[in-house]
Amino acid sequence: MFQQLPSFLKETNYKNPSELLNSSWQHALQTKLSFFDWLGGNSEALDMFTNHMAAYTSQRGTWEDVYPIGDRLFQHGEDVEKIKDTILVDLGGGSGHDLKRFASHFLCSVHRPCLVLQELPEVAEQAESHGDLPATIQIVPIDLTKESPVVGSRAYFMHSVLHDWPDVEVRRILEQMHSALSQKTPDGRTPKLLLNENVLLKQGVQPQPAALDLIMMAAFSSHERTEDQWKALLESAGYRITAIFSKAGIDEAVIEAEAVEQFQ
Repeated sequence: MFQQLPSFLKETNYKNPSELLNSSWQHALQTKLSFFDWLGGNSEALDMFTNHMAAYTSQRGTWEDVYPIGDRLFQHGEDVEKIKDTILVDLGGGSGHDLKRFASHFLCSVHRPCLVLQELPEVAEQAESHGDLPATIQIVPIDLTKESPVVGSRAYFMHSVLHDWPDVEVRRILEQMHSALSQKTPDGRTPKLLLNENVLLKQGVQPQPAALDLIMMAAFSSHERTEDQWKALLESAGYRITAIFSKAGIDEAVIEAEAVEQFQ
């Protein structure tokens, strides 16, 4: 992919790529498929990628280290065993590594489904076949670009998902999710959108997120984003940022947002 990047940029007059199906990835493999469509048809590569993402995210600090889950998703003194609604939907969560860790930290005494893993059908099937998900996690297949997530969750979480998509596609995904996030939970809460992503500095970006920015460009015609870019993108899709949480030594922040009711 990177070997072919110079020739791809030359052919496209050195314009910053912005079309999902016209990147150095397609140029290198001579395919019209997106990276994830290609992955869905290659079970061995899919398994390798899923394992890579689980290992990669485990080495970068966890979102629980950054985001005050106890204060933002639970009421003070709330008995988790009595919670009847869905607590968290993980969209594009791979094999469920983030949800498994969440369950072990906060729901070790709960034995009913209250977490939902939503992934592409082939990834969901693979996660199911591993047989290592606790009873708290329910798997529901989804195509984020075409379908809305399950309704009624306290929060909708995406970890390193939206950076894989150009702005136009991100806007489409967020708009697709808007109706679910516009509906109150059974106990009257406003659902939260939680994005565990890099939030780039305007200057002095560290080597790892800078390298990821290049990977996103070459593979997906996408890019890592600054706080201003995230704010503009979310607002264009009908959301407002309520808080951004970060911690020294951990590259990825957690962006918390809510759906704007008046958005058309």
